[in-house]
Order: sequence, then structure tokens, then C-alpha cells
Amino acid sequence: MNVGRGLLARTLCVVALALALAGCGFHLRGQAELPPALGRTFFINQAGAGPVARALKQALSANGVTLVDNRNQATAVLTVLSVGTSQRALTVSVLNQATSYALTTTLRFSAAAIDGSWKLPPQTLSVERQYSLSTTQLQSQGAEVDLLTRSSARELANLALLRLQAQAGRP
Repeated sequence: MNVGRGLLARTLCVVALALALAGCGFHLRGQAELPPALGRTFFINQAGAGPVARALKQALSANGVTLVDNRNQATAVLTVLSVGTSQRALTVSVLNQATSYALTTTLRFSAAAIDGSWKLPPQTLSVERQYSLSTTQLQSQGAEVDLLTRSSARELANLALLRLQAQAGRP
């Protein structure tokens, strides 16, 4: 008899948890609902090679966009206008040495359908990462900056997809 009550109690807990998760709006992020015109996109990178452009290309491909090499085959054009990175000291020790930094990465891009049905004017997105550094960790600074740069690039790519997704509902 106690086994039946325990099983019933566990079942009710699982059902309650499932209902709570369903009711709170939590859901896994699927593919972005990008404008159909982005299906075959010509990617112009005026900023040169770098982690942000690579991350943006990967994010587009992962969301069903085919990147084409010929503008004549494209249904849309996405242009990376610029990518910038800056670093500034946030705090300084009593010995006047920086102990924490802010690394800011900025992406400026635009997109448009070839047929003129929609246009996303130039957008500017920025991501800032902060990190601390002691004088004993100077050799690890480069590795930490590289890691933060790649993380910022992925976040900027996702933010760009969200901007493009928001454009899907507007002409």
C-alpha cells in the first residue's frame, strides 16, 4: 500500500513539474524564423576576416540560409559594414596597474532582399565582456582575450539573427 502512495506522489510531482515548465514559457531555442528572402544570401564582408564574420556565417548556415558566392544567384544581400574591438581598463591597483578590463566588440551590418521587398538598415550591435587580471597572470591574458573574443562573436551573431528575425514580420 505504501509503494502505491509513493508512486502516486512521484507521478503527481512529475506532472506538476511538467505543467510548471509548460506554463512558464520556457522552451528550447530552435531555428530563427528568418525572412524567406534570406534563403540564398550573398555575404559581403567589408570588415575583413575575423571571428565575428565566421560566427555570423556559421549562424546563418545553421539556421537554413544558403550562402552563395555569386550575387546573381542570391535572393538577399547581407553586408558586414564593420567590426571593432576595444579594450579599456576598469580598475587599477595601488601600484597603478590595471587589474580588470572591459573588452567591447561591435558589429555593424545591413541586409536587404534583392527584389526590394524588405530592407534592414544599418544596425549596430555591441557586446562587452569583463575580466580580471593580476600581475602573476600576465601570460594568460592573451588566451583569455581570445576566449572572450570568440564568445562575443557568437553572441553578436545570435543578436544579428534576432534583428533579422524581427525583420521577418515587417515589409
